[in-house]
Amino acid sequence: MKLIYKYTLNQFLSTYLSLFLVLFLIVSMVFFIQLARITSSIEISFVDFLKLYSFTVPRILILTLPISFFISLSLTLYRLSRENESIVCFALGCSPKDVAKFFIKISLFLSFVMLVISLVFIPLAFSLQNNFIDYKKTQVSLNLKTGEFGQKFLDWMIFIEKEDNSLYENIVMYHPDDKEQMILAKKGFIQRDKQSLSLKLLDGTVYNFQTNENLHIAQFEDMTINTLLQGFSSNQLNFYEYWQRMSVEDKRAKEFVIYVLISLFPVASTYFALSFGIVTYRYEKGAIYFGIFTVIALYFGLLSAFYKPPLLAVLVIFTLFFVASIHINKNESYSLYNLYYQVDNHALTVEKLGLMPSTIIEIKRNILGFEEKLNEPFYIPEIDEDIKDEPQELGSNILDIDFSKLSSQTKDELLIQMNDYFAQDPGTKKNEYTGMY
Repeated sequence: MKLIYKYTLNQFLSTYLSLFLVLFLIVSMVFFIQLARITSSIEISFVDFLKLYSFTVPRILILTLPISFFISLSLTLYRLSRENESIVCFALGCSPKDVAKFFIKISLFLSFVMLVISLVFIPLAFSLQNNFIDYKKTQVSLNLKTGEFGQKFLDWMIFIEKEDNSLYENIVMYHPDDKEQMILAKKGFIQRDKQSLSLKLLDGTVYNFQTNENLHIAQFEDMTINTLLQGFSSNQLNFYEYWQRMSVEDKRAKEFVIYVLISLFPVASTYFALSFGIVTYRYEKGAIYFGIFTVIALYFGLLSAFYKPPLLAVLVIFTLFFVASIHINKNESYSLYNLYYQVDNHALTVEKLGLMPSTIIEIKRNILGFEEKLNEPFYIPEIDEDIKDEPQELGSNILDIDFSKLSSQTKDELLIQMNDYFAQDPGTKKNEYTGMY
């Protein structure tokens, strides 16, 4: 049994990894395009870009791992059925029920990992990404150049005459507001610490223009203008408080429903994959791709449309799909359910349920008795025995040849005997196919 599980798992992983890598690259390209839009407003190095990309990895995994699992499992089981390898596995005593238990355990583990990523790591990644972008924006805003007009530092227009080893000289700052302000400083420089960036001005004058045309002038030896960065506070990294806001924010509620339901998709779709993949290939062909597309479209359509209230939406959508996956194909004549409870077809029972379960079913039916139930009763037309078809006379296969004349024209005794024989032969009867070819 372990060899069967090992072989099936190897077949599944080969398909799963190839499909996952393709989907991972496609989704990564989409996120690369989004990050490129962000870099249009900030200046970052290649290493910073990779760091920014690492913050999107949890979302990429959420969008690729569950879908890859469902598609790969369906295709793997379908390929084993098509190549009759599943029949060999079932004949060795491994039933579809055992296969279902094996892959349900894998899907439960995968869904648990996805829930941790979606509920814990994604909020952390969002906080880190937002803080990283804000930090880079602040760095850009303090990237001041000399001799240029129109530069801004926070809400101040700033002009710097020259710079010497990060020391600015002859600085002019103007604040356009109801109460206009102007600062003239001989020197200044940028200070950095963990939580703020500041511009420190030395030996300057402040001009305050009042609305009543009064002018206030003040001189200073040093003055600091601070700009606070959004640091990584404990509140921002608390994923529990991050999701608490879903009760008041629709965007957060929709994120919760989408990420949680996508994480639970492997469990919700495992039985669908078994129903699509374990088939009798002689009778069931071509429906697997339509089934895969339908399940994905319905599941993701529902989780995108319904997200209020969030917890109820998750419970209803997941339960609906999980129950539907268990009862799918139940009403087909040769479904697993009917082969177990209603239909007597030993060959298909062995092929779909395995040798040992089929033997147990046969013993149970022989001891307790069994009456076959058909979902769709066959129609047998009544035959009227009084009506008898009269055979139609079509004649005999006789050619229009005068053998007596032929005998009178020869003296060869053998030919004369042959002509006499053919003349007396009555010929075979014609039928409806005579003369057709």
